[in-house]
Amino acid sequence: MKVLFLTKYPPAGASSRYRVFQYLPYLDAAGVDYRVQSFMNPAMYALAQRPGHALRKSLHAAAALTRRLAALWRCGRYDLIFLQRECLPLGPPLMERLFRRWQIPTIFDYDDALFIVKPSTHNGFADGLRSGARTREILRLVDCVLAGNDWLRARAVDAGAAAARTLHVAEDLARCVRRAPRNTWSCCARRCARCAGVIRSCACSSSAAARSPIRRFLSSTAAGTTRAKWTTCMRSTSA
Repeated sequence: MKVLFLTKYPPAGASSRYRVFQYLPYLDAAGVDYRVQSFMNPAMYALAQRPGHALRKSLHAAAALTRRLAALWRCGRYDLIFLQRECLPLGPPLMERLFRRWQIPTIFDYDDALFIVKPSTHNGFADGLRSGARTREILRLVDCVLAGNDWLRARAVDAGAAAARTLHVAEDLARCVRRAPRNTWSCCARRCARCAGVIRSCACSSSAAARSPIRRFLSSTAAGTTRAKWTTCMRSTSA
């Protein structure tokens, strides 16, 4: 079986990493032949997070479009196309319509409410090229929709999806190393020391009239009693 994965982001992008890239080792183990083609390369993804640089972004977008169209030129040799979000980020779903016409089995994966158009923080021009109706048409065109949660799956069904399944966003537990339990008492002692340092710093920087009550607080019996209560509390917690 040969699968073409068309992702929006490189592995640095959380959406593509959690929805596609983290599963690739399991496909290798199962003997699935696949190719991954990301619309954004790492350089374009890093640049997209920064405001400005309109010319450089335009050049990257043109190069990304060329790479995506080159990958689609050979899509007929694959048994399945897996779309992680839209095939092209802007404009009508032309490629999804072609997949339907060419009868290439297609899966559309989405983990966000793409049909709700949110203003771009860095590129306001792109807002006019996006449409919620576009996403709903894609949901109808593909053979199966993989949704990140049950609510998104229900919205796909409402839009007319032929089939919809829920695939929750998962974390690879092999990547998560459990930290050793921390000493609660020592952590609290460090925090109290930092708080005392902040109070003393405030006392030193304030006026003489304002310094006097703070210093009295730090040196008073009441402050000592409070510290003793903190000590007793934290010892009982750690026990």
